[in-house]
Amino acid sequence: MLDVNKDGVLSPDELFNGLCQRDWDQDEIQSLFERLDTNGDGRVSLAEYLDGMESVHESRKLRAWVRKIPISDNARELILRVLAEQEIYTLDVLRSCVEDLSSL
Repeated sequence: MLDVNKDGVLSPDELFNGLCQRDWDQDEIQSLFERLDTNGDGRVSLAEYLDGMESVHESRKLRAWVRKIPISDNARELILRVLAEQEIYTLDVLRSCVEDLSSL
């Protein structure tokens, strides 16, 4: 359980401690917290968590799919970097990136 003090929200420390135990690295956790805390109050509500984790789950599935594409490692890393920088996690955008790289 991430909400250790059971106050109904996650603090940065609660998220960090919980996800470190699940083998997340510090940068991933910091980035996740920033994405989840959509109202910027320094805490993650249940609604923010559920909405954000759905996006994170989709992102991880897309990243795993990108790693299976038969393209060069450089092209694959470029796709992953663009997805991360733009926070784009839709399949249509990913397909577009792959098609663009296939024509190179």
